[in-house]
Amino acid sequence: MSNILKNNIIKLIIYIALVIALFVGVSVVFSSMKIKMSKVYDIKEKLASYQKNKKAFEDEVKEIRDLEERVKILESFKVSSENIPSLLSTLEKLANKHSISFEITSVQTPIENEKTKLLIETTSKGSFVQIQNFFEELQHQNFQVRLAKVFLFSEKGVSSSPEVTGTLSVKGVKTPTVSKELKWQGVATIEIQSF
Repeated sequence: MSNILKNNIIKLIIYIALVIALFVGVSVVFSSMKIKMSKVYDIKEKLASYQKNKKAFEDEVKEIRDLEERVKILESFKVSSENIPSLLSTLEKLANKHSISFEITSVQTPIENEKTKLLIETTSKGSFVQIQNFFEELQHQNFQVRLAKVFLFSEKGVSSSPEVTGTLSVKGVKTPTVSKELKWQGVATIEIQSF
């Protein structure tokens, strides 16, 4: 009987050891899974954070590109020494558009890094309305223009009305009493402020 008792005790100890080993194994597996699950949650959180940051970054990149495009547009309005010939060509095209004879008599380019502006002196000939429309459209160009001086003269001997000289104020133009069919000559000093 002692042999059977010994066998039963040994079996019981083995079963208890197996149960303890199984419990330890399950708890190790459970804690390992818990660690792995926390890693998975951390990865999910990092991925969500990455997606959120990626969206914010893309929005910032888009905003920067929009600003760069706006800066390019604004810089295209600025007149520099390199694009003075194209500016003068633009003035001549504008004069042709309004069917006036147009001559640039003087161009005074300022010295770099000084506060003086680019001055262009012009002479134009045409009807009063053509010259008036030319000056009005000139002020609506991409570059900043200020008409520093504008003088208008009617040509002699075209009408029975006396010769009238005057200064054209583009905003709120006061029309002289002379017939608008007369040929007019305009002398202007144009200041390009975006130089």
